[in-house]
Amino acid sequence: PIIEVGLRDDMPEWYKKEINPRELVPALKLADGTCLSESFFVAQYLDESIEPKNELFPSNPETRRKILAITDAAEGLTGVAFGSIMASEADQEKANAALRASLADFVTKLSKDSPFAYGVRFSFADVVIIPFILRFHYVMPALCNFELAKEFPRLAAFIDACLAIPAVASTS
Repeated sequence: PIIEVGLRDDMPEWYKKEINPRELVPALKLADGTCLSESFFVAQYLDESIEPKNELFPSNPETRRKILAITDAAEGLTGVAFGSIMASEADQEKANAALRASLADFVTKLSKDSPFAYGVRFSFADVVIIPFILRFHYVMPALCNFELAKEFPRLAAFIDACLAIPAVASTS
């Protein structure tokens, strides 16, 4: 069964004891008692365990490498984006300029042939990247006067394509 749990103070004690002492979500407890607690590992396990297999994370090593490279590049954006969100008013323009430069570089790594991060269909790269892009898309205009989708049309297309997938739309 899927069980939703709160974060931090709202996380139930039974979850901390029985499921994930590291207090991370999501977590997947397997039949043998093993607990997977990083999104990457949960998604990879499910992709390799449920038919059709390898829909999100293809078995082709070159494709996997490219998807991992894009997700790694996206992880580098997180710190820069939070720097922009947390910047003082005096440092906001400088922080936003750093974010623009990082996003401009990141966008060059995205698929040129489709709105998704890599390839012509939703993939593991999208699963990893879209939660962060959506958070920044929703909060940055108010917190740091930065409109991700307006400044980067390629990211607007990415957001739209991912939100057209019901599983993504239901979590945003």
